[in-house]
Amino acid sequence: IISRVQSFGAYHFDLDAYPVVSELFQEQKFVDTALKVCPKHKKHLDPFQFNFIIQVPGQTVATHIDGVYFKGASRFQFPQWLLAAMRFSGMWEDQFVPQVQVVGYLHEWKPKVMPDASIDSDQYGSFVYWNNKDSVPKRVLPHPLSGNVVDGSTVVHAASVYQKDADLPTIDKGKAHWLKKSNEQDDLWTISNLDQNGNDNVLKNYTLNDLRISIVYRARCFENEEEASEFRAQLHGKDGEDGRYSLNEILNTFVDDLKSKGYLSANATVDNYPRLDLAMMIMKVYIKYPLPPTPTIPWNYCAADKLVGWLKYPLSLVC
Repeated sequence: IISRVQSFGAYHFDLDAYPVVSELFQEQKFVDTALKVCPKHKKHLDPFQFNFIIQVPGQTVATHIDGVYFKGASRFQFPQWLLAAMRFSGMWEDQFVPQVQVVGYLHEWKPKVMPDASIDSDQYGSFVYWNNKDSVPKRVLPHPLSGNVVDGSTVVHAASVYQKDADLPTIDKGKAHWLKKSNEQDDLWTISNLDQNGNDNVLKNYTLNDLRISIVYRARCFENEEEASEFRAQLHGKDGEDGRYSLNEILNTFVDDLKSKGYLSANATVDNYPRLDLAMMIMKVYIKYPLPPTPTIPWNYCAADKLVGWLKYPLSLVC
């Protein structure tokens, strides 16, 4: 289960260090398309990040929203689960910073259009997204050199499993793993980690055509460059200064709302309620991702044997 979502990626915040990427993001067609996602009164793009994501057969991208930005709160200050909860809660909408995400595909293989539009028929790792008014996900096949454009911090999205029946090696989250090209001459890519003696331990070999490769571009949407500059200047200040929220301010807002909803007693405070319990409650109450369209059981029952060992055999009949 963990191996499925352990994609291989590299995140970059210095766009100028990669001229070919910077040039792409300045092309007028690209800019015009990205601006269609920004609100009507915020048509100034502020590019801030791009990343590469490579998946081997058997992997997916879990359902999520992207790192959320507020005026006063960002990923450089708070964990992303807390920012997601702030976004889902709707209590900081006046400080929310809209953004645009473009997911482009760099692999050379081409997906075949399947006659059956069901999720089970998709073996290519389609881009999956949910409209607010529709619980049934929509899918876009990852054609090479195409792109999907959304506000990823607003639109819940994911990827379907790329070749879900493939033999995926176990990728232990407690170890560092690498996906790397063996050399410049051979079309050979390997997943490896380090063995007990510190030697390279190859888990599986691939060719370039086995890989699902995407590039993701993100820019924030502002009214003008002045607003963008003010935001960038605030990003790396100190908590509670220059308009930035402190952690206690955010948690107090959640605690007050949880008390009003009946989840916490009237005497609960940030100081007297266990922090881990508060964090879990915030995630449970506010972060809401869509269930499968027609779930018989609204949980991942195929993982139950990880908690109760004797379930492994009966579950093997259906999982």
